[in-house]
Amino acid sequence: MFIPIGDDNPTERTPYVNYGLIVANVLAFLLFCLGPLDDPGFIRWTMVPADLHWPTLFTSLFLHAGWMHLIGNMVFLWIFGDNVEDKLGHVGYVVFYLVCGLGADAAHILSNPGSELPTLGASGAISGVMGAYIVYFPRHHVKTFIWLGIFYADVVRIPAFIWIGIWIAQQVLLNAIERGGGGVAYLAHIGGFVAGAAIAALTRLLMDHWPSSSRAKEPQDRRDPGTRRLFSTVQEDTGIDYVDDGEDRYAVMRLVDEPQHVGPIIRVVGSVTGETPFDVTHRLETTRGMVLRETSREVALRIQGELHTLGIPSAIILHNRSNFPPERTEARGASWDNRVIRIRAGDQIVVVPWNAPFLYVAGRTGGRAFIDIFLNRRSAYRIADARSVPLTAVDPATRTEVSSDLAGFARAIRQRPGSAAANEGISVVAEGGDWRWLDFREPSDYDDYLFWLYNLVLAQGTRP
Repeated sequence: MFIPIGDDNPTERTPYVNYGLIVANVLAFLLFCLGPLDDPGFIRWTMVPADLHWPTLFTSLFLHAGWMHLIGNMVFLWIFGDNVEDKLGHVGYVVFYLVCGLGADAAHILSNPGSELPTLGASGAISGVMGAYIVYFPRHHVKTFIWLGIFYADVVRIPAFIWIGIWIAQQVLLNAIERGGGGVAYLAHIGGFVAGAAIAALTRLLMDHWPSSSRAKEPQDRRDPGTRRLFSTVQEDTGIDYVDDGEDRYAVMRLVDEPQHVGPIIRVVGSVTGETPFDVTHRLETTRGMVLRETSREVALRIQGELHTLGIPSAIILHNRSNFPPERTEARGASWDNRVIRIRAGDQIVVVPWNAPFLYVAGRTGGRAFIDIFLNRRSAYRIADARSVPLTAVDPATRTEVSSDLAGFARAIRQRPGSAAANEGISVVAEGGDWRWLDFREPSDYDDYLFWLYNLVLAQGTRP
């Protein structure tokens, strides 16, 4: 048994029309379909090719012969309809759905013009939705529950062009075997599918010729293309907060990561705090730039003064929430093209122009690699290297989508010239190199490293 249960294809707008169609089908079933199917009051709303009345071309699309007929159709509509609506818009989707239903009706009538059997069901219109889906999103994955009794049960992800291709091939085969005598209008399914695929192919062609109409909902970069500024989205930020409240705790961080400075820093910090060389060395190795954290203002000033005397640039910053990097929201998936990144976070799709982030940081903790994307002091997202996080590269020129991975996303970052800073972990991910010190033993070690890097970028406005 193969049952579709979802897809890896987030939407950018709420599919109100698709929800409405599902509700309409359920209500119609409750109102008209719970009684005897041979009741004249019920049959009057179904489509009978030999006794055709034009209103039944539409009313029959919302009737079903039983609970399983209804549930099966609604599952397919739930999975595939939201993305097609997202592509066509709310009004366009309504028209599309009804036209596909009419295409299914026409295929059935032409093949059985003298049939007196009542025809009903949303299958033909939903077949059109599936036809459009395979045109628009051929490489997106359909999550399928496979159950082979006690022997095997699992959820697998199958590319849409394979899953839907097998389904339509099955309809063609069953239609050839039963020749319309099995009680299922397979030719209506095929007609709806062809109508949906044809409409999708036509609209895709139009989108390619008039791209501005199909992409107007994506945010545009209105800055002067010759102007590149690191803080394109955080103009209100003033950099590191320098505070003179004696009750606050401070951190001392070095402003350059130079190996020859490690020895002098160890001696200065040890002479002031009494820490062992091992403790100071470990902190510098894991954080790269954190000289001392959570200390008093007096100690911080003394260490900074001595480092300044030795020619080692450093900064004293408030070690509290005002200077902590924002919490990273875990992404459930992401796709990108040459203009924007689309990040799925929860039930929302965040569209981020490539020039919006000011910092990319890659690292690894607990054996799992990730890339953190910082948009401003309040917004940041984490894309983890996990099978549950689908990543897709999109080519707008050919309207193709290719499944990718974290390395592909890192390479996309490197290919976008701009003012955003990126740590060396981005190159490690892109090239599959050695993580070395970027493989953090504890998440707290990464947090200290990130605190230094984040504030360094804000303070200097340059790549580290």
